[in-house]
Amino acid sequence: MVETWNLFTPENLKNVNIQSGDGAQIAEYENIILDSETSIVQKDGKIVTGFKLRQKTEIELIRDRIVALENAQEVQDGAITDLGTAISGLAEEGGMA
Repeated sequence: MVETWNLFTPENLKNVNIQSGDGAQIAEYENIILDSETSIVQKDGKIVTGFKLRQKTEIELIRDRIVALENAQEVQDGAITDLGTAISGLAEEGGMA
């Protein structure tokens, strides 16, 4: 069960295709999240596990976009700082008029 649980990564759940037993695509979903897991031990000792998947809410999608924007901004801020440092160094050396 834990091995299967670990397969439900955010990357794997970006696009989910549901297929029939013969491999025909039945449905396709985007932005899925693993909501919960339920395991039941049967009388014969076998464990049956069910995983509840759901689509992300609008709030969760907005949160993902904000995190991505913040990460991109940090990269851009670092690049601007590096560029400013390089230009300052050139100016101090007299390399710029």
